[in-house]
Amino acid sequence: MKEKSGIIFMGTPQMAADCLKRLIRDGRPVKAVFTQPDRPVGRHREITPSPVKSVAKENNIPVYTPESLKTKEVEDLFNELSPKVAIVVAYGKIIPTNLLAIPESFINLHFSLLPLYRGAAPVQRALYDGQTVTGVSIQYLAAKLDAGDIIADAPFTINPKDTTETLWERSVAIGASLLTRVAAQLLEGRLPAVPQDETKATYAAKMAREDGFIDWTWSAKMIHNHIRACNPWPGAVTWRKGREIKLWKSEWPVPAPGPLGAPGEITVAKKELFISAGDSFIKITELQPAGGARQTAEAFVAGLRGEKVILEPKPEDVE
Repeated sequence: MKEKSGIIFMGTPQMAADCLKRLIRDGRPVKAVFTQPDRPVGRHREITPSPVKSVAKENNIPVYTPESLKTKEVEDLFNELSPKVAIVVAYGKIIPTNLLAIPESFINLHFSLLPLYRGAAPVQRALYDGQTVTGVSIQYLAAKLDAGDIIADAPFTINPKDTTETLWERSVAIGASLLTRVAAQLLEGRLPAVPQDETKATYAAKMAREDGFIDWTWSAKMIHNHIRACNPWPGAVTWRKGREIKLWKSEWPVPAPGPLGAPGEITVAKKELFISAGDSFIKITELQPAGGARQTAEAFVAGLRGEKVILEPKPEDVE
């Protein structure tokens, strides 16, 4: 039997590429990379390699881009590569069980404190739910999604002004650091791990465009967390005269600028933009009218010219 050695890395987006860079920087022996095939990207749909593929090519690491992992060719390739450790970070496909048995350790970096927020959107959903602590976990891969035994984790605080963008950046940095340490230990031998408590498991479903739609009868706290979670995607959306407005940054709690109005009603105080929610005010500091660029609340307020505005729920003709 061929001796197992080195690392296979499996990932696709920028967060995975950042983890691959850290492994390479720290001298971990990445012998091959698996990533999604080149896809059309952007307005002009240009065929573009994944960020992980680009990093691998820059470092002269062999890259494989199978459309499916469920083929005899991929199984044979895994056996030929004979990795001691296989690492998955946001690869984008379920790993078949026949591949799981090939390396001595097949692990996954997940961006939550498992068993909380299993699934596709752990960072966004943690913000959406108003959590104040999150973390990253490294688990042995199992057939059930994100249910493998935990090798290591690292909790950290969610800052009050964090958005999905800033929280992802910190999660990836902490996760990459933990991953490279665990990879080094696994190359020396399999590490003990702790089974997850299934009674505490929660699921973080992938975010969709409609998850950005705001209901102004919600509490101000809930709307504030909603805006944070939807920045940068899908964007927190409301409507004025049937035209979409995206809200990018907000503050809560804030002193009331006056009597609470109807849900969605705008109040202007000292050129600042406040909106009445179901229970109190939320302050908006950055937004984007339909067809326009992002702008400060002060610039938006100047364009109102004293007009009374009540922001609207989703129009019936909007899908």
